Amino acid sequence: MTQPEEPAPQQPSQQPQMESVRLVLEVQAGVVPGHPEPEHTRQYVLTSRQWENAVQDGTTGPVLAELTGRAQGYALLLTLQPDRFNWVRTEWVWL
Repeated sequence: MTQPEEPAPQQPSQQPQMESVRLVLEVQAGVVPGHPEPEHTRQYVLTSRQWENAVQDGTTGPVLAELTGRAQGYALLLTLQPDRFNWVRTEWVWL
């Protein structure tokens, strides 16, 4: 009876790398200050892989501008509804 072969160890470049969050932009809105309505909360995320690709390509500025623009666009959409919301907040968290 033969033993099953063990899989060869992966080289470091072949090992899957864990993708982590690098930047989170969170937009919240609500009626009562400090109490966001979850259904109107959105997060815009930049992963470590996306960031590393942007660094390698030299496109960090455009990548950050695009993500920030999406979050600001949503915040503006909420701001333009004063009959529904008394406040809108955008948080920018770099990890």
